[in-house]
Amino acid sequence: MKNTFRFKNLRTRLRFIFLMTTFLPMLFISVIIYFQRVTAIKEQAFSKLRVIENLKVQQVNSWLDERAGDMLTISEDLEIRKTGDVSLNNQDYTKEDHEY
Repeated sequence: MKNTFRFKNLRTRLRFIFLMTTFLPMLFISVIIYFQRVTAIKEQAFSKLRVIENLKVQQVNSWLDERAGDMLTISEDLEIRKTGDVSLNNQDYTKEDHEY
C-alpha cells in the first residue's frame, strides 16, 4: 500500500501541513462556537417568553380583581338592591315572562 499523501517537493508538503494546522483548529473552534451561540439564543428566547408569560398572568389577575371589585360594588349598592327586591316581589307574571 502506497502512501496516499505523496508530495513532489518540500514546498507543497509545508503548505499542506500549514493549511492543516490552521484550518482544522479553526473548523473545530467554529463548530463549538456555533453550538454555544445556538444554545444562548434559545435561552434568550425562552427568557423573553417567561417574562411575557409573567406579565400576562399579572394582567389577567388584575382584570379579575377589578371585576370582583365591580361585583362587590354592585352588590353593596342600596338602589340596586331595592330595585331587585321590588322586581322579585312583584308576583304579576304573565305568560310572556316565562317564555324565552
